Amino acid sequence: MKFNQKIFESLTRPADTIHESAEKKVEIYFMNETEEGLYANAGKFALWSSDGTSYKVLIQKEYYDYNSISKFYVEEVNFLWADYFKRLGVINKKMFLTFLLPIIIAYIALVVLAFIFFRDHIIWVLVGLIVVVFILNFFQNKIMDKKFSEESTITQTEIKTILGDEIFSTIAKDQEDYHQAKAALPPLDDEDIELDEPRELEEAELEKVETIEQELEQIEETKEDLDE
Repeated sequence: MKFNQKIFESLTRPADTIHESAEKKVEIYFMNETEEGLYANAGKFALWSSDGTSYKVLIQKEYYDYNSISKFYVEEVNFLWADYFKRLGVINKKMFLTFLLPIIIAYIALVVLAFIFFRDHIIWVLVGLIVVVFILNFFQNKIMDKKFSEESTITQTEIKTILGDEIFSTIAKDQEDYHQAKAALPPLDDEDIELDEPRELEEAELEKVETIEQELEQIEETKEDLDE
C-alpha cells in the first residue's frame, strides 16, 4: 500500500538505520533542520511512508532518543507495523472490489437508465442517488474504521508481547510526556495512555487511511488517509 509518497521520494540520502529481512525493509531517517521545521514543529515527530514495497520512517532525533522511545522502533516492532500496513492495504482493496466498485457501477447504470426513462425527473433521481451513495459510503467508512481499529489492537498486542508489559507502558508514558512537553497538551489519565502509532501526514495520500498520528491519534488519521 502506497502512502505519503512525497515524503518517501524525498528521502534519498543514506538511511540512519536499516531493518531488512527477505520480505520487509524499513529505513529510519532522522529529520534534518528543514524537516524539523516542517513536521516536528507541528507536533509530528514520526512519519511513516511507503512506495508499496518498502517503508521509510522520518523521525525527530530528539524524540527518538527521549528515554525509552527508541525501543518502539526496534526491528521487530517496525516489522509488525509493516505487516499492519500491508493488512490495511488488503482490507482497502477488498472493500473497493466488493463494496465501492459495485456502488460506482450501479450508480452509473442507474444514471443512464434515469436519462432514458425518467428524463423529466432526472434532477430528483440524481439527488436521490447521491443521497443513497452518501449513506452507503457512511456505512462503508464505519465498517473500515472497525476493521482498522481491530488491526491496530492486534498489532499493539503483538508489540506488547515482544516488549513486555513494563517496557510497553514505559514507552507509552514517555511518548505522552514528550508530546506534553513539546505541544503543551493537557495531561491524560493513566488509563487513557496508549502507544503512539505510525502517522500518515497527508490525509489525501492513502486509499482510505484516513492512517497514519497527536501520535496516539496517528492511527485515526491513517484511517482517514486511506480514503484517498
